[in-house]
Amino acid sequence: MRNFTAGEYIVWDYVSTMFRPLRMPLFFLISGMLAASKMDRPLSDSWGKTAGLLVLCSIWTALFCVKLALPGGRDGLPYPPLEQVALAFLLPVQFWFIWALPVYYLIAWWLERAFGARSVYALAPMALLSLSSWWIGRATDGVMQPPFDPAHIQALCSNLLWFYLGCKGKAIWIDCVSRGNLRRFGVAIATYLILAGTALYFDAIEKVAVFLTPFALWAAMELLGCIDYTHPAARICDALGRQTLPIYVMHVFVLTAMTLVVRVLELDGVLPYESLAVQLGLPVLVGVGVVIFCRVVSSVLSGLPGLRYFVEPAPSPFAKSVRAVQRPLGVSNR
Repeated sequence: MRNFTAGEYIVWDYVSTMFRPLRMPLFFLISGMLAASKMDRPLSDSWGKTAGLLVLCSIWTALFCVKLALPGGRDGLPYPPLEQVALAFLLPVQFWFIWALPVYYLIAWWLERAFGARSVYALAPMALLSLSSWWIGRATDGVMQPPFDPAHIQALCSNLLWFYLGCKGKAIWIDCVSRGNLRRFGVAIATYLILAGTALYFDAIEKVAVFLTPFALWAAMELLGCIDYTHPAARICDALGRQTLPIYVMHVFVLTAMTLVVRVLELDGVLPYESLAVQLGLPVLVGVGVVIFCRVVSSVLSGLPGLRYFVEPAPSPFAKSVRAVQRPLGVSNR
């Protein structure tokens, strides 16, 4: 958008900021709900959700570091020093949400093992951590330097609460969706927009996000309960929602390539930045294009031996040895 119009995407920036208390909390809440049924399994059965995801994150972080070495890959900034490269593998940076999922999963798994039913009380310190996340984010703001993204320590601290709420309250959330009502959705979204709009006006939406998120999640659950999932559009969204990992890991590279193409073809600033139609429509077209391209590439990679593990976690190298040890002891694989 910035290259095509030589301006900022102000309209979508406001929309994105307004719904910041919804986007990642909803993502992690649903992830926690999906993880809930796996909490009673040994970690050896959860390789793809733990070590497998961290390996995948490391692969794409390495590719990102290679990208930075290419001409035009870092917008004229110097290549990062070795310590910054090392931190990019250890901290939630470029692919922070893929990095965070295994960490959240392991925390929830350990709490379940250590405290059983009493593990629900862990929500209290998690809520305090979420409340403190803005200040934690400010304190760690300078850990990573451009051309890397800032370390997403604030997001990591704030979203653990929502993952664990999804994990421990799965039945409650499903019941909420099953009783979804458009009237309640209207009340919830209106309440949320008034509160979020006020927070945005005072430039405090990140500071109070933890208080806004419950209203946003309430609205989301009411709306999800009203959707006809047999509708073709809903089926398409459902299918796409089950195949988003390749989009997460590839979209940064696709956007970089698109930016370079725009510059090479000298299309900088060819579109009128002042046009509302351009501001509203261009990011949507770019987003759809990126999604389609990533899905096509992932389909090709999935069909090639060895390369499929660029878009999905590799299987555990210990799976066979674990089964071999378990069987003589008579331990079943659940």
